[in-house]
Amino acid sequence: MLWILLSVALMLIILILLSSRITFTSTITYTQREQSFSIAVSMYRIRLYQKKAAITMDHETHKEINFDSFQGDLRLAVHLLQELNPLVNYILKNTYFHKLKWITKGGTGDAGTTGVATGGVWAIKGILIGIIGEKSNLKSQPVIHVSPHFQQPFFLSTFECMVSLKLGKAMYALFKAMRVFSRKEKVFS
Repeated sequence: MLWILLSVALMLIILILLSSRITFTSTITYTQREQSFSIAVSMYRIRLYQKKAAITMDHETHKEINFDSFQGDLRLAVHLLQELNPLVNYILKNTYFHKLKWITKGGTGDAGTTGVATGGVWAIKGILIGIIGEKSNLKSQPVIHVSPHFQQPFFLSTFECMVSLKLGKAMYALFKAMRVFSRKEKVFS
């Protein structure tokens, strides 16, 4: 009888945990000189994990980050998202965005190319925010801003977000992602 009660209690605890919401808070800063991120994971408003780190790149593979190349980097990110579309759709469908703030400042040193680059960055940001708004659950109005600096070559982009999803769905998405990436590794090896 005791074993039955213990197993029922254990199953109840597991069900409660799997249906609990886990919250991720993230900030990513991207400049010409440094890239850094911070992430915090919490459940029931208790912080479970927190990490702040600089993103380092190999000098051989490191390319200069500037306002002109940011459009190409964003296009590459969109292409990667298209390849992983089914997985991204599943994750976004079950994700709640509580905060979404994306601010970009920059210039190329030339007013004409800065204007063109600013328009391109606005367009790509609008597309990405539109996809997020359509496929996920936005709980607050996203804040996006692009500020051109016409007279100087300069670049800064800051992305802040707070998202939540159920722990069980996050684990399922993680297993699904591992399966997709293991298949891609087999194809490329």
